[in-house]
Amino acid sequence: YRSGRFEIYVMNADGSNMRQLTHIYGWGPSWSPDGSLIVFTRSDPYSAIYVMNTDGSNERQLSPSNVEFDLHNPKWSPDGMQMLCVVEAAPTSDDQPQADLTINVLDISGFMLGTGEVTFRGLPRVGEYVNDWPSWSPDGSQVAFSAQVGRHRDIYLVNADGTDLRRLPLDDDYDEFAPTWSPDGTRIAYQGSAVGGWDIYTINVDGTDIQRLTTDFANDVVPSWVP
Repeated sequence: YRSGRFEIYVMNADGSNMRQLTHIYGWGPSWSPDGSLIVFTRSDPYSAIYVMNTDGSNERQLSPSNVEFDLHNPKWSPDGMQMLCVVEAAPTSDDQPQADLTINVLDISGFMLGTGEVTFRGLPRVGEYVNDWPSWSPDGSQVAFSAQVGRHRDIYLVNADGTDLRRLPLDDDYDEFAPTWSPDGTRIAYQGSAVGGWDIYTINVDGTDIQRLTTDFANDVVPSWVP
């Protein structure tokens, strides 16, 4: 928000050489697996998915222009030919308390190869309205995400083809979300509220060996692994 609105920036890992890449709004960046492209979100008027070169050049819209709902939180698959995103549909009636968030897999192979359109495939949903924070496993075979059932959020795993949906065995009385896979695919880091406030935890993919990593009084959120 350095320019008075949200834009995409890049900098060296030591904080030096910061450069602004977008100039008409942009947020939620994610690198392509080969490091040659950045995907991000922009609203006009719905939130759509765009890609650009790492120097900010050659911006183009990836998601179809005729989609009348919001797309955000895009994440590249390890092979670079698919993408996870959250599809947000506005409430359709006064009885619906909030927007409907679902997780979709986008087949972007045609877009990347210049031979076809992007297609959508929904993953199984959990609960009534909120399914978000999707994350690919390192081999692209599974997706971790958070979903709200009742008052609390939990973390679920599902195969990328939509089969074998399962919940990680975490405490029903607390919130856990923002899952992200370790580079070797054996553990998942997440933010949890088990001791009040937010802390970072890790857990084995089979649901064993929960470890709390942060113990300070601050809220620690949205973990990310070193590659």
